[in-house]
Amino acid sequence: GPCFGVHVSSFRKGANATMEAIRFEDAGFPTVIRSLVIPNKGSYVRVYLGPYADRATAEEVARQFKATGLQEYTQVHSLPGGELSAGPGRENR
Repeated sequence: GPCFGVHVSSFRKGANATMEAIRFEDAGFPTVIRSLVIPNKGSYVRVYLGPYADRATAEEVARQFKATGLQEYTQVHSLPGGELSAGPGRENR
């Protein structure tokens, strides 16, 4: 299945991540929300654009997303098998 996403933001609260995801979806970008635990920092909820089947597609979407002016930061990550949330140790860099 699709396994890449474009990380665009991180939040402590899921509700904030959801609002951000809706904003990006309204602009035409599908989103994935994932929870993860970062060692020594605690739990975060990340918003990704995607999922996409390959890295090249995700990188192209990242370029398009930046071009909209919605936000500057983007980082392409691999996602585990299209799952919507993942626990500790599942983050692939």
